[in-house]
Amino acid sequence: MTLDDARILYYGSAGYGTTSLSRLEALKQLCPNVYAVDSRIYEGDYLFRSLMTRAARRLIPQVFQRRIGTALVRECNRYRPNVVWVDQGWLVPAWALKAAKQRHGAVIVHYTPDSLRAAGTDGPLFRKAIKEFDCCVTTKEHEVERYRELGAATTLYTLPGVDPKVFRKIELNPEDVARYACDVVFVGQDMRDRRQWLSALRRSLSADIRTYGRIKGDNRGERWLFGDEYVKALSASKIALCFLNNEVGDRVTTRTFEIPASGVFMLAQRTDLHKSLFREDVEAAYFDGPQELIDKVKYYLAAVEERQRIAEAGYRRCRELRCSWADRLTDVLSRFLMVGTNPRLSGRR
Repeated sequence: MTLDDARILYYGSAGYGTTSLSRLEALKQLCPNVYAVDSRIYEGDYLFRSLMTRAARRLIPQVFQRRIGTALVRECNRYRPNVVWVDQGWLVPAWALKAAKQRHGAVIVHYTPDSLRAAGTDGPLFRKAIKEFDCCVTTKEHEVERYRELGAATTLYTLPGVDPKVFRKIELNPEDVARYACDVVFVGQDMRDRRQWLSALRRSLSADIRTYGRIKGDNRGERWLFGDEYVKALSASKIALCFLNNEVGDRVTTRTFEIPASGVFMLAQRTDLHKSLFREDVEAAYFDGPQELIDKVKYYLAAVEERQRIAEAGYRRCRELRCSWADRLTDVLSRFLMVGTNPRLSGRR
């Protein structure tokens, strides 16, 4: 099967500012025939689900499964795909995937940038469905074996990507500067260690530190940012922090590429993978714990020319890495659909 031959039915969130929408647009860039089914219609929007919806997903997920499965079978019968791409489909039922295989001979792919250790992922419903996927794509190299243990036919590891139409150098107008200018910025979810490290940073320095994503206990924390507003907040800062999800053992994240792709100085948690992607103190700066975080912020706020030089080098390196979502998905599709790592694809190249 070639990319021109693929008729892809995409099931995932098409919410503005989400990485899933960026992957959908990348698939459309790569393949002439892509049909999208927006998961928000059946599951709600991840960031804006009501407390009742969140509780119902945990307590009676079968209700959502019936709704999702019925819609997926219906749309497959209409579109007749030969590839079904499920993006973060933790509640997609096994019977709907099996129907797509039996009726249309579709190859079923699951993609997620999230860990199987994250809340709401490695549950009994997904464990049952995982055996129906011909390929599971993960950005967590250390979880490849876990997928195998759960019965995944094929698991591919890939790095996260970035949308170059969104994350790029931009010119800030006076209103943008007035709204977003700060010394240090962090955009992301609330987590205990992030909360503690940011609190320590504020206690130790009199810098202007801003967070977006409703960090608990941070009275100055602001709402979520999407698209250009996210990039403006990065670009108006002197230092953009790249925290990882330590609870699931992350070594890299989407921010790893989003920050330097915007031409912004990145101060990230130190990992071997980070250091292999961006050279330390040349293309990015790193820290291991709260004290080094404080020391590095203090140093780089004062070292203006060095900070700007590293930001520019990180931007160039990001372009060299070819880390757009289109690049990432080209690699995934070529390894799976075209090369044929799964026995079901033999003769379909």
